[in-house]
Amino acid sequence: MTRSGQQSEATVDTDLSAADEGTGRKKGQIRSVEEIQVLIRAWENYVHPRAKSFWQTSDVLYQILAQIARGVEKTADPVLGDDRCVIWQGMLHSEDKRPVIRMTKPGETVESQTYVNRVLVFLFADDDSFNELQEKPKKPFAMACGDSKCVNLTHIALDD
Repeated sequence: MTRSGQQSEATVDTDLSAADEGTGRKKGQIRSVEEIQVLIRAWENYVHPRAKSFWQTSDVLYQILAQIARGVEKTADPVLGDDRCVIWQGMLHSEDKRPVIRMTKPGETVESQTYVNRVLVFLFADDDSFNELQEKPKKPFAMACGDSKCVNLTHIALDD
């Protein structure tokens, strides 16, 4: 899996009131609003242009990135971190127990669950990796580490 290296000029919204209810994590394991903003600023440099053009405003993109930042341990980074597993602490799909976030896609009015690793690929993968993964069925991608709750971008398996 290869990350995109494009620069971003998106602005950062500071409204992160919807947070970590029901995750079962202790307060010290959850990023503060300021820590989320710092992480998102780092990630914005790698968001692929396809993602920037998909969402109408930088605020919507920011809220998606914030959900991802809140869904992992305070010390974990699924985009720019090292090669360790990044275990998802957020919402899981009710049937297959795979990591999901809630979002409303452009042109839709109803919020839906979307697999985190598919969102990460859309946001950060280079064109070759993205195109290869788009050929796969519309389900969560396999993780090379074998952990279905891992959301480390570099663990997404290009091969089944």
